[in-house]
Parts: sequence; C-alpha cells; structure tokens
Amino acid sequence: MNREQKLCCYCGVPINMTKGKLKSKAKYLACKLPCPKRYTSETYRIEIKERLLKKVVKQEDEDLCWSWTAMKNEDGYGCHSFAGESTLAHRVSWIVHNGPIPYGLYVLHKCDNRQCVNPKHLFLGTQKENVHDMRAKGRRIWNGNKGMAHPLRVLTVENVLEIRKLHAAGGVTFRALSKQFEVGETQIRRIVRRERWATV
Repeated sequence: MNREQKLCCYCGVPINMTKGKLKSKAKYLACKLPCPKRYTSETYRIEIKERLLKKVVKQEDEDLCWSWTAMKNEDGYGCHSFAGESTLAHRVSWIVHNGPIPYGLYVLHKCDNRQCVNPKHLFLGTQKENVHDMRAKGRRIWNGNKGMAHPLRVLTVENVLEIRKLHAAGGVTFRALSKQFEVGETQIRRIVRRERWATV
C-alpha cells in the first residue's frame, strides 16, 4: 500500500497514512486524538484563532466591536470551545491574541459589549476591578431577583414555556434547544428540570 509520512502538527511525532487518507484529512493532523501536547502548542493557538474569527463579524474599522455570531450563554456572552471545555469567547480571544490569562484575573470589556471579542477592547482586571468597572459604567449588579426580574435575563416566560413544551414532546435535544434559543445547553437542562425559572 502506498503510504506517505506526515508529522503531528502539535508534537511533531510521525504519522503514517495512505495518500488517499491524507487528501481527505483535516488541515491539522494529530498523532492521536487528542494529542497530549495539543492544548499547549502554538499550532493549537493558531487553529483556535482561525475558528474564532469565523464566528465574528468585523467592521471595516477594526477599532470597532467584533460581534460574536455563534453560541451565547444565559448572560449574553459568547461561548467557544477551548482546551476541551466551553469557555467565554472574549476570554478565548484574549488568549489567542495576547497569551494566557494570569490566575485570578478576569478579561474585562472597555466597550461594555458582552458580544464583542475585539482584543483591542479587552483588558485584564481583578474581581474587585470588574465590579468597580460595572458600577462606573452604570450596569446593574444582580440583586437577588430571579426570572423576569433578573436584570441580565435573556429569556422570557414564553421562551421558558416553549422550551419545556418542546422537550416534553420529545425528538429534540438539549443542544438543539440551546441553539434555537441562543443560551447555553446547561441553562436549557436547568430550565427543563425546573432548577431555573422554577416559578414558571
């Protein structure tokens, strides 16, 4: 069998594959899934950056917000897969453009636009600085209210009832509902189990 050797793009270990398979393989070839060195490699940073930018709408002026168009969580922040976990998209943007986030620090928005992932609009800060920034920009901080009274709600009562109705009817997954209503899959599960919006 005609075989050709390629190297794992993450760790450099040789991969022996047929030429036919090589043509059909993805851009980033790995020695195995997942490669032990994948998440710490420079190649992975480039790979994630490419995937991230496919889900962003940029303006002609790159100093303006980059709007996230894919999955969002219940608070309206973009979500993106990183190192095998769902991570806030603006945090991923910081990592691929600026490097790792130091332990204990948050990635904050200068523009106060939760869906923005423009690295020029992001900065690092502590939890105390995050709260101070929210107050300085006039954003309400959660006061214990739930459901429709929550200041950061994304869903309505009608949405919640529809989610439970569709789930009860069967044939629809949590992931499908998550995409339809543009909130995290975990939030959908909690709504169905009445761990969230329990009074509806």
